[in-house]
Amino acid sequence: MTKLGLYIPVSSKQSGNLNIEGNVRIDGIFEGDLTADGTLFIGPLGQFIGEAHVSEAYVEGSFSGALESKYQTTLTASAVFKGILDTQQASVTKGAEIIGDVRICNRRSL
Repeated sequence: MTKLGLYIPVSSKQSGNLNIEGNVRIDGIFEGDLTADGTLFIGPLGQFIGEAHVSEAYVEGSFSGALESKYQTTLTASAVFKGILDTQQASVTKGAEIIGDVRICNRRSL
């Protein structure tokens, strides 16, 4: 199990360019660039604004920007995604909003 490398609680805001070992959970607001070797979790009240490079992403809240998820991206019914999504596999639940470009590509076939 991968450790939690960063947690941003509800009512908190963080910004910057971060390189994190482990998972990231955002229940507050993050603005900037994020690279993590684990999973990016954005909770129902969480907001991400910027660019993210992660192994996997699980979005319940809001994402605005560019997301590169190496393996899997999940957008739940409450997710609002605005921007560019590049992932190997995606799961989008009915009700999720996507505004932007989505590229789902099995990199092994390239």
